[in-house]
Amino acid sequence: ISLTLFGVFTYTQEALLDLLKKGFRIREVACKIKGERNNGKSKVVSSWYGYGLRAIVIILRTIRDWEPFKFFGIPGAIISFIGFIIGLFVFIHWLINSQTAPYTSLIIVSALLILIGFILGTIALIVDMLDRNRKLQEEILLRMKRKELE
Repeated sequence: ISLTLFGVFTYTQEALLDLLKKGFRIREVACKIKGERNNGKSKVVSSWYGYGLRAIVIILRTIRDWEPFKFFGIPGAIISFIGFIIGLFVFIHWLINSQTAPYTSLIIVSALLILIGFILGTIALIVDMLDRNRKLQEEILLRMKRKELE
């Protein structure tokens, strides 16, 4: 197994997502736990709100690292599509009425949305290329570790 984890808060979510992406199957194993602490406070969870927020950040970062094209590309495509629909609406209104008023300001909104979507699409392509390099680096690191253990 090769796990490369970056989270400094907790490794659980990141490790589970990493193992799933690498094709491992996860099973639930029942175990007994104490209902409440008898003494002391948790060093990991000071508040459930803070823990949940930090866990969401870890999950989003892991998804960003494992599916960068989807993470940036899908929102980029959606934003561009919305910009295109708005622009098409204004264009059809212009064809019918020979003027863009009262929707003239939507031209700028449409252009900005299409531009933002294009930028996200470009980021998706670049980050996808970086993802390939990361996978190669993980493979090299795994081979070096195996060689070191021989």
